[in-house]
Amino acid sequence: MATNIFPGVYTTIVDESFTMQPLPGTIGFICLFSEKGPDNVPRMTTSVQDLINTYGVGNPAKYGQGWYVAKQYLSILGNLYVMRVLPETAGFANLGLKYDTGTGSVKSVFLTNMASVNAISTKITSGEANVIFYPVGRGSWYNNVAIKLTPSSEYADLFSCYNIDIYQKTSEGEYVIAESFLISFDKDAVDYTNESLFVEYVLDKYSQLLRAKVSDTIDVTKDWSVPFTTYLNLKNGDDGNLFNATTGFLDWTIATQLLVRGYTGTLTNPFTNNLNDELTDPECLMFSVVFDAGYPTAVKDAIVDLCDIRTDCFAFLDNGDNPSPAAAIQTRTTDHNYNNYRAALFEMYTKVYDAYTGKYYWFSPIYHVAKAFAKTDRDYDLWWPTAGLTRGVVDGIKDIRYKLVGGYKDQFKLNQLNPIMRWSNGGDCIWGNWTTQSRPSALQNIHVVLTLLYIKRVLEWNLKYYIFDLNDEYTWELIKGNVNAFLGELRSKRALEWFKVNVFANDYDKKLNRCQVQINLQITGAIEVISITLTVQ
Repeated sequence: MATNIFPGVYTTIVDESFTMQPLPGTIGFICLFSEKGPDNVPRMTTSVQDLINTYGVGNPAKYGQGWYVAKQYLSILGNLYVMRVLPETAGFANLGLKYDTGTGSVKSVFLTNMASVNAISTKITSGEANVIFYPVGRGSWYNNVAIKLTPSSEYADLFSCYNIDIYQKTSEGEYVIAESFLISFDKDAVDYTNESLFVEYVLDKYSQLLRAKVSDTIDVTKDWSVPFTTYLNLKNGDDGNLFNATTGFLDWTIATQLLVRGYTGTLTNPFTNNLNDELTDPECLMFSVVFDAGYPTAVKDAIVDLCDIRTDCFAFLDNGDNPSPAAAIQTRTTDHNYNNYRAALFEMYTKVYDAYTGKYYWFSPIYHVAKAFAKTDRDYDLWWPTAGLTRGVVDGIKDIRYKLVGGYKDQFKLNQLNPIMRWSNGGDCIWGNWTTQSRPSALQNIHVVLTLLYIKRVLEWNLKYYIFDLNDEYTWELIKGNVNAFLGELRSKRALEWFKVNVFANDYDKKLNRCQVQINLQITGAIEVISITLTVQ
């Protein structure tokens, strides 16, 4: 601090009002297959309508159950990272415009081998097209998108402008205008507010369907609307080898490989050509729960690995579709023999009516768990167990694969399998709160682990503001005070029974420029057994 020696009054403002900032209790992540949407890139999805607008509607037979798990979660909470996965061999639908020097006019062209934006840029550079329109994601669905360019008289004395109408095919087979914009192929074109009219800028900022690449040498004096006597469809969009050529459904050999790569951050983003390795780094992408959706064992393994690598999130997994309690225990002890407090396994599959296809399907229990967990977080807090006849109730079940009876109940508990129970007087509900950890401890309880991971995230997020402060008792007291205030609030909300905080640095810590924050705490447990004793005199 500067030392003032000239006569006068000097004021220094010191901000010591820092407080621990709470974080969202739950942010989810899921990989899925869908008919459309940006692919191989995680996108924050905020509602069921956002899910439908971006990724289309689900179809369990064709795309699997991931979309439905996402829909259930988003019906309650609005913070889910969704990643539609596609093979690198998938292609962008496209429509190119090229000035033909032979005819002296503009013609439309449709290009192949368009698996990435880099490939699109290469087509522009090589002169195969002067302009290429392409959608926000790859896949055959985008062949149902069409565009029409019409010359516009706006700014005619300044720039050559066009109205671009973007059409989308409806379920009835009709094409309707979904979006319209005023654009120009002139990089310098701006409107009266000085906002760019350049087509790349306009579509990138405002369109939910379309993008464009324009050659640096494009002749803006040409009439680029000549080919558009009517709207023209994008063409050559394809899904790679994702679907079986005979059935039209997912090829699960390919699909499994893609999901594994999706959950491990090794898929290539077609827009940046970079791997999605930010998924494995909590500093890059914040989420706290990861959802399975009836996926094969190799995918469940990848989900558990993701949670282990990040150390800050929890996996909700199903145990596969088993026909009986004995089969469920066999699957648990062979295929899904996890011993990890960052994951939980649920049973059993249930028959649910799907309004989007008008059929009944057998759904993974995570279909119900995602919604019930989101409701608990919204209506209570994440340190309340999502189980029982209050917070674990699930609805819409037509039938269940099997009933859990007799000695199998104890076997499910001992094998950390969380069942959906059918009660004659209470309906259907989740009847377990156990992680896959086999060692008896507090970390066998899902709500305890979720609370602990939340505390971990909040402390790591907030205490970084003390990095490079002076390592002395004054700073230690500031840290201790803020941690005590945060944990005290959790205790007032019944999340903790007690806690103790100690902040210090011994001589060796000081040599390493390290400060230690040691916290002992007990997270409030849950009742699993009520013992009633009736004494008759």
